[in-house]
Amino acid sequence: MAVWITGELKRLMGIDRISNCRIDDQEAILIEETCEKDYLREDWLVQTERDYYVPVFVLKPTTDDKEPYKRWPVALTPHSHNEHGRYIYSGISMNPEEEIEIKDVQLDVAL
Repeated sequence: MAVWITGELKRLMGIDRISNCRIDDQEAILIEETCEKDYLREDWLVQTERDYYVPVFVLKPTTDDKEPYKRWPVALTPHSHNEHGRYIYSGISMNPEEEIEIKDVQLDVAL
């Protein structure tokens, strides 16, 4: 019965349809680079399915002269359920309400 439930659940969730959209050579397009005080923000479109691209910010910390060879973490901020999610997670507000939300809830998690 568990095998049937698993198969039926996969069918209901559309897992087969998702698998059929898989592509072998995904494309990534660099749109823009912006130098901030402590990091470089790269704006990318990453292909996840045929004809479907997801916007992503890649935040790369810049090193200082004191530790030029230290390895630093990189943050990826994909889209979210909020239309400005990747901006908010990177500390970028599109309006005064988002600026307050970023500060009050500490949503700039990528920084």
